Order: sequence, then structure tokens, then C-alpha cells
Amino acid sequence: MLEKIQKWLAVPQNQRDYKAGAMMMLQVTSNQIQYANVMRNLVAKSGVVDYELEKYVKAKAKAVEHAQVTVMREKVSEIAHKRNLDGSKYTANKSRGKRFDHDSLPDEIKALYTENLSLLQAMREDHVQLRKLVLDDKVTCLDAEQYPFLKDIIEKDEQMHKNWQAYDQYGAKPEDAEEQLAEEEKKRSLNAFRMLIMSKGQYKKKPTEKKKQQILELLGQIINPSAELIEELTEMGIIDAKEG
Repeated sequence: MLEKIQKWLAVPQNQRDYKAGAMMMLQVTSNQIQYANVMRNLVAKSGVVDYELEKYVKAKAKAVEHAQVTVMREKVSEIAHKRNLDGSKYTANKSRGKRFDHDSLPDEIKALYTENLSLLQAMREDHVQLRKLVLDDKVTCLDAEQYPFLKDIIEKDEQMHKNWQAYDQYGAKPEDAEEQLAEEEKKRSLNAFRMLIMSKGQYKKKPTEKKKQQILELLGQIINPSAELIEELTEMGIIDAKEG
């Protein structure tokens, strides 16, 4: 329905089929009285159809944005823990991650290490702004306000990951690089499994479509999920029995 309405609204007003528009308005509002009033004088009441359908599209877009930002918040929470963005894990080792042969590496490889230090500092500043927003009573549109900081942290985390891979693997044998990638894949699978177990418990207490989709996404990241886990998720209705 959303796509159908968006296509209708994309048509210039003087070319819109307002009879079809009024029917879509009825479908999304279920307001029979309003529909009858509009149909009595469709030309004069065309603005009502435009307003209701535009309102519907905006509401749907806001719901999608909220769901997207919610997922991003969870991802940033993982990143914050992994990168210690709040500085709660003290370490005296300021050169953590630096190779023993760092000084002998090419300048472009050494620059990756330096860039990651800058990226980490920028991520920490974004994280501080996020915490301020949550505590600010004057913020009325938290999703929109948080989005740019969440997006920036996620993008910088991805860049850091690429930089570390290039930095750590420089000069390594191909088989060593493959082994490291396989190990990282195992770690991602384990993290996904742990998050799935937590999400599964939350779903049991309060089953929602959003949580169901989150569990399915996590399941797809797990290497060779056990038959017991598949069976349990099927019994919970998360996996369709026919598909399973």
C-alpha cells in the first residue's frame, strides 16, 4: 500500500486519479464518513485526499526511520563496548595494537595506525554527543537528532576495521591472512549467537515482529547453527515450520 500511495503522490496534482486516491484514503483511514463526504464533491475535496495520503506516507516513513535508528543504536552499543568509547576500561598501554616492526613499515601503512587513533577520538566525541542528547529534556525528535552521530560512529568503525586489517596483514603470507579472516568469522558467529540468546529471552517476554526479524538476522550470521536451536526457534514461531 505504501508504494502504491507513493507512486500516486508522485503524479502531478492535475493528473491524479482522485477517485482511486479516495479509495486508498479509505483503506488507510477506515473513515467511511470522511470518504462519503469527499466522494460527494471530489474536485472540491481533493485536498483532503492529498493531506490524508501524505500524512500516511510521513507516518510510515517515521516508523521506518525509528526502526532503523533502533537497530543502529544497538550496533553502536556493541561498537562502544568493543572500542571502549566511554573510556571506562583504563589501559596504560597507549601503543596498543602497534606492530613491533612499526617503524620499519612503509609510510602509507604506518599512516593507517595514525588514522585509526584519530578515528577513535572522533568516535568518542560522537558518543559524548549521543549521551548528551539522551539526557537533554529539550530534544523532541531523538531519532532525527541521534541519526547523524550513530551513522558517523558506524562508518568510522567500519573504516577502522579495514585499516586494522590492512595494517596487521601487511607482509603476511596469504595463508596467514586467510586464517585470520576465518578466525574473525568465528568471532562474529559467536557474538551473534550470544546476542541471539539474549534476544530470544526478550522475545519470550514480549514477542514483537521487530525482535523476530532481529533474531532471524542474527541467526543468519551464525556458522552452522545447531539443530536444537533451529527446533527451539521453530517452536517459538520465529522460523516458519514449512521453511524449517
